[in-house]
Amino acid sequence: MKNQPLPVHDMWIDEYENRKTIPVATLPADLLKGLLKCSIVEYEEDKCCRIVTQQIPLELFSLWLQTVYPKKDMLLRPQTPFRNIILHVMLGSDVITMIKDGKPVLLGSGFMDLFNLTRYPNEAPLQKNQGFLSLHINIQPKKVKELVKCFPELAGLKDKRIMKADGKVNKTSLPLNEVTWPIVRDILTCRYIGDAADFYLRRLSVNLLRIFEGMMDKPVHRLSERDREKVEECFNYLKKNYVDQHTVKQMAGMFGISAAVLHKGFQAMFGCTIRQFQLDQRFRLAYHSMMHTKASFGMIADKTGFKSAGSFMNAFRAYYKCDPVLLMRAQ
Repeated sequence: MKNQPLPVHDMWIDEYENRKTIPVATLPADLLKGLLKCSIVEYEEDKCCRIVTQQIPLELFSLWLQTVYPKKDMLLRPQTPFRNIILHVMLGSDVITMIKDGKPVLLGSGFMDLFNLTRYPNEAPLQKNQGFLSLHINIQPKKVKELVKCFPELAGLKDKRIMKADGKVNKTSLPLNEVTWPIVRDILTCRYIGDAADFYLRRLSVNLLRIFEGMMDKPVHRLSERDREKVEECFNYLKKNYVDQHTVKQMAGMFGISAAVLHKGFQAMFGCTIRQFQLDQRFRLAYHSMMHTKASFGMIADKTGFKSAGSFMNAFRAYYKCDPVLLMRAQ
């Protein structure tokens, strides 16, 4: 008896316009947990799978979360209606997908990959109960120039290797590390709505893109076991003491390591400089303080290591690209 062909389900990973959405309350109860209040929700179900799609338009790009529950062995066909640069994060099951020319690409759980895709159906054979969550940041190439103008730290996206690629861009998948995993977690657990959600998720997405681009296919920095341990000690210290603005030289002296080795090792292991890590953590604390407390700008400035309310507000505008006064009033 010949093998029967697998049932097929097309899954759009972007679209020209939002399709008809449904009230979250109409979803099956087991699918409600973890939905973002700020997202546009779509639900599809047929004989072979259930798919929950969450879209969050963020002006110059969009954030997508797609949860797939296969009911039986099947063939999933993810596709985009137009060219997209996509930073993809896979959670749940590993999935092997065939992209364009039929070459298998492993989307490993806990790994990130960058794609430049156009309109052609990709294929991913799935087994029953091989569920996964796909988080991806979609950027249309025509918007990259404007995006970089707004966030100069993403200038690497204009590289010809990325802009002219067709399929997977990076040679080696990047595992989520102790910096990128908290960013992904914060995206998945965001409970803000309206502008508060948009500015927060946009900044988190930019940070994830920045770190990925900075680490993509870079040679491994050869640290001795001792130096690696020292860099990790420094990182663990900064996780708890990021408000104090430590220089690389100060940190090197504290942990008995060369400043040059610490700087290069920290960036190689975590995808950002010590200064950028501290800054990201300080602004994350500032944002949550604005959203969840009645603290004044002066109090938040003091709490997050800024010299004055004015310097804090100027830095906040530059980082989140929004007016903190208007943001606080919109609560």
